[in-house]
Amino acid sequence: MPDKYLHAPVVVLLHGHSKTSEQLLGITGDPAPYKVWLDFAQEAQVLLIVPEGLYTSEDEKGWNDCRSDAPTNSIEDDVLFIDLLLDSVLAQYQADERRVYVNGTSNGGHFAIRLAQELPGKLTAFAAITAANATNSHCAPLRSESPYPPCS
Repeated sequence: MPDKYLHAPVVVLLHGHSKTSEQLLGITGDPAPYKVWLDFAQEAQVLLIVPEGLYTSEDEKGWNDCRSDAPTNSIEDDVLFIDLLLDSVLAQYQADERRVYVNGTSNGGHFAIRLAQELPGKLTAFAAITAANATNSHCAPLRSESPYPPCS
């Protein structure tokens, strides 16, 4: 990684249920508004992370966003996955741990909300597109320092 990326901010983009990171970025399928992130990240010297959710019970990719009324979502420990992924990127690229942002759409947006609740000391800000905080939740926070009540 070139020196110009030292202490760079980190942006995590999360795809929706049944989508992929390539679809989110418009690399495959229809053009997507997130495609602008590729040029922006290079120009603004931002480390862009676009992880891929695991397969769900429907054999489609998605995130465990904690909604109990979305039974086809992933059951994996996706919070731990993102937590470890961020630790790795921050260490490997000496990124700026004070500027870590998450943006998700649909299932990815619900998961971004969950990440903000369970990793509050790790994220600077988040955006949830076409998503809202879950009314019915089934998860308990992984982090005891979370200022939010446990998911139930």
